[in-house]
Amino acid sequence: MAFEKLFDEGNIIVWDNGGETMDRFSILVDKEFIFSMSNNPLSCMGFNQYAGNINECDAYEDVDDFIRQWDEKETRLSIEEIPDGVKKAILKRMGGY
Repeated sequence: MAFEKLFDEGNIIVWDNGGETMDRFSILVDKEFIFSMSNNPLSCMGFNQYAGNINECDAYEDVDDFIRQWDEKETRLSIEEIPDGVKKAILKRMGGY
């Protein structure tokens, strides 16, 4: 399934902290799985880490609360703003859609 379709359906949300840290991008996949990635997440010098399942996080009431909190502290990206390498890494994380 194409990245664009998954993004448009809300199955992928990407936030950007503006480069404040190496794990610049925070990604929510399938309204459940959280990942952190750098600009080059597929590089051996990059960062691409599973950060947890939102259902196992005590800090959030539910997925809507998670999204609200991240929208308040980081910038949500449009599909055009997401680097190609991050898109590829997300698809790999999703099992190669």
